[in-house]
Amino acid sequence: MVGATLLLTMAILLSVRSQFLWHWALTSEPVLYLFVALYVAAGGIYLAVIGSLRRIVVGRKGVLCILLVGLLMRLALLPSAPVLETDSFRYMWDAALTARGASPYLHTPEKGKSALTDLDGDSRIRAVAREAGSHLKQINHPDVKTIYPPVAQAAFLLAYWISPWNGAAWRAILLVADAATVLLLLVLMRHLRLPLAWIAIYWWNPLLVKEFYCAGHMDAIVLPFVTGAVMLAVMQRTALAAAALAAAVAAKFWPVVLLPLLLRSVVRQPRRVALSLAAFTVTAAILLSPMLVAGHSGIAGSVDYSRSWQSNDGLFQLVVLLCRHTLPLVGVHAWAEQMAARLTVTLVLVAWVLWLARRPLNDPLELCEASLLAVAGLFLLSPTQFPWYYTWMLPLLALRPRWSLLLYTALLPLYHLHYSRPAWVWVEHLPVWAFLSLESFARVRSRNLSSRVQVSFHDPAPITTSIP
Repeated sequence: MVGATLLLTMAILLSVRSQFLWHWALTSEPVLYLFVALYVAAGGIYLAVIGSLRRIVVGRKGVLCILLVGLLMRLALLPSAPVLETDSFRYMWDAALTARGASPYLHTPEKGKSALTDLDGDSRIRAVAREAGSHLKQINHPDVKTIYPPVAQAAFLLAYWISPWNGAAWRAILLVADAATVLLLLVLMRHLRLPLAWIAIYWWNPLLVKEFYCAGHMDAIVLPFVTGAVMLAVMQRTALAAAALAAAVAAKFWPVVLLPLLLRSVVRQPRRVALSLAAFTVTAAILLSPMLVAGHSGIAGSVDYSRSWQSNDGLFQLVVLLCRHTLPLVGVHAWAEQMAARLTVTLVLVAWVLWLARRPLNDPLELCEASLLAVAGLFLLSPTQFPWYYTWMLPLLALRPRWSLLLYTALLPLYHLHYSRPAWVWVEHLPVWAFLSLESFARVRSRNLSSRVQVSFHDPAPITTSIP
């Protein structure tokens, strides 16, 4: 019944999706508010479903039913056009360049537009621009070089080979990566003796389905590598875990925050640490070589992104505000507030990850918990808290569920309203921070009480406000 309710919600969203056109000024369209309301409702239904998992014993048939419902949710949206996002058109541009032997790190969509009238320019760029047609106008930030590393570029190219400039072909690639993630999670859950019904935390998440199959975001490509790295680390295959993590970094840079945690359990074994670091470094160097060979142009888009992008952020806004008012007091111009704020959150994130790695993570569940908290810290401190970035946490939330972080499923759809009313940002983030504070307080209190009665924490009990 609950699965049917989620499927019905997807069907309604699919019907609403047909009312969107990419060039509309959506902030003034009633359909936007309807779309957001439906996704908030879907998130609420999802949270109710996840809450019921603690009271349900699910056998093999139940797990198959969960997998089938999640698959149908995805297949329903597979042929849909992008909704509210146009990043997938950038992927197609990059793939078309690569297919013609041109580096996507050297040629911007803006250059493609000018190539249409410059008959003396690169014929390959002109051919791609002509092939793109009207799609060329839909690429956002056309003057910025691509930010996507080579493993992501390989996925874009594969979709292009299947069918050029075809959104359904790209979503099919996302579905393969998505399915690989869920299969790796099932293997890891069985190894950790966790309830297999928890796979619904990942597989039924409506925000993930929307961001991958409505918006077409590429983050699904990263998740099987991250999940595989955690699985291999849990199984004490640290060098292979480091290599898998390097592949994840070569798809998108953020998984590097997990490296200290994956190495922590072997830190007293210098040979294994050296082997794992070598596996990570060599794999990353090989996979990132197309970007590195392009020199400054290879990282130009990523540098622009890291310097100036800011959107839908909660905590980072407060850090910027703090820097704006404190920098003049120490003789620094306020124009440096962005740099100072980014440096501040970077240092806080590094300190947070090192604190998580302060003691050996020999217990597999502790490693999963620490990995979740590291990625959560990255998201919560980020200047760009896009809804699709939240999907980074979902495989780990399926292993170590936390109500506070799962709450984002019902709140992040409000992101689409913050452009017209910035105050919506606080509706998204403040409830999560409040719930996180309650969870932390409950956890500390539980540990203090347990220490008084000398209870072992080799297998840490879940916090009282979490799902388990």
